Amino acid sequence: QWTSFIAGAVSAYVTIRLLNIIHTKRQKTIEFDGNKIREDGNRDKKEETKNGTKHSHDNKDDRPLVMDSVDLGSQRILRKAEGALQLRTSRLIIVVERCTNDHNYSAILRSAEALGVQHVWIIAPQAMQKTLSEDKRFDGAIDSKNESNTQLDDKDTTGKEIMTEEENENEKVSIGMESNGDKPLGKRAQQQKKDKRTGLYSSSGKEVRSASQSEVRDRAMHHLFAQRAMEWLSVKEFDTTADCISALRKEGYQIWSTDLSQEAVRLTRRDLERSLSTISSSSSSSPNTTSFSSPSSVIPDKLAIVFGTEAVGCTSEILEASDKRVYLPLRGFADSLNLSVAAALVVHQLFLLDPTIEGSMPQEERIQLRRKWYSKLASQRILTHSQKTRKKWLIQKIRTFEVIEGKKKDGHCLQPQQIEKLDKLKDYRVELQQMETQLEKASLRAIEDLITNPVEPIGDMRRADEHRTTYVSKNTKKLHSEEWDDMPATKYYNTHDQENLSSSFFRKRANVKNIA
Repeated sequence: QWTSFIAGAVSAYVTIRLLNIIHTKRQKTIEFDGNKIREDGNRDKKEETKNGTKHSHDNKDDRPLVMDSVDLGSQRILRKAEGALQLRTSRLIIVVERCTNDHNYSAILRSAEALGVQHVWIIAPQAMQKTLSEDKRFDGAIDSKNESNTQLDDKDTTGKEIMTEEENENEKVSIGMESNGDKPLGKRAQQQKKDKRTGLYSSSGKEVRSASQSEVRDRAMHHLFAQRAMEWLSVKEFDTTADCISALRKEGYQIWSTDLSQEAVRLTRRDLERSLSTISSSSSSSPNTTSFSSPSSVIPDKLAIVFGTEAVGCTSEILEASDKRVYLPLRGFADSLNLSVAAALVVHQLFLLDPTIEGSMPQEERIQLRRKWYSKLASQRILTHSQKTRKKWLIQKIRTFEVIEGKKKDGHCLQPQQIEKLDKLKDYRVELQQMETQLEKASLRAIEDLITNPVEPIGDMRRADEHRTTYVSKNTKKLHSEEWDDMPATKYYNTHDQENLSSSFFRKRANVKNIA
């Protein structure tokens, strides 16, 4: 009996000891997507090439991280652009189906750009200018071709907080807004200013007559942020859901639709792993065989994540065509989120579930984007201050004279001075076209050899304090001067020397002095 007892005790002790060793080893070494992360936090280097896409899982924590700095010299703006480019992914597509709120629309675009998702597909898109229009004769108050809307200076490359205060005031004038005052306009005042100021409209097209100046200004800024985000994104539009589904299938993307129903799979590793063991009723309609970057991954190699309307979510059409319906777990009484908030959180969760999504892009596509981005940045710096001023003036004159041209086409009788302006319209268009053609050629010359031999990227996209100029007017700064005192974003830093270095760098490489 004692022998049996001792044998059992020894067996139990050995079993417990082995379990403790296994548990300890598991704490020290975490297996994730085929990459062993050592106890010191460094991930073993592993590279995979699949479908022409290079996945680099090399953790560079042991190397000095290059931060943004005023000391980076003439190539700072390119190094930051290259940093963003190296983190861009085309493995994930954000699909927005019939969004009806332009605030959410612009916020999703901005989130996509900030999180490094290159492709956004939009089904039945709401016109960017539909809810903000300057005079019925204009399609919109913000012209994407306007230099003031697309110009990026050396304070930033992401399109956020990049205007000087003078440019900010000019921007308000260019879109027909007053620079101060939040008092709601009465009916008479609205009628008097109808052809002079920006109008605010609901998504149904009905004018919001009680709109205050601040509401109009906020709406314009949302549009401006969206337009700037689109400068660095690849946006594709579809008239119907069926067209979008067909295009996704053709390019080999799995479709996951966000859904609040209890059929949806929670976006956690455990729930996604469980769902992989079963075949959903909708997946049988997919002609694709799901492919994953590694055996332990729960995210497909090519994934389209779909977000529906604010009111009812994704349509039945796209839900039925989806390979999976997913849900972001919430912990409160509120069982849903604002559309743009949900989109940002869901996309961020996908990156957490599979970090190999980050930077996953075919080399050929990355080179094409580099050519586009570098050329854009060069074109914003090659022109001198007087040339930029002249270009903005030409754009504004052309826009103004095109209103007169529209009146003429509509059969209105024109005043003599209006006829004189129309006579100048052709010359202004020719001058602007010549300037843009020369600028494009000069920009390509400046960056030609950098396309295949890029600069060293910045490793962290956060801006240095000297480049954190806040995007507010002088009056707003003055109003909050006490609370904002001694904050980096409200201090004045003289960065003119660096801006001049950057401009000189591109002009020298382009071998130009002036563009007439």
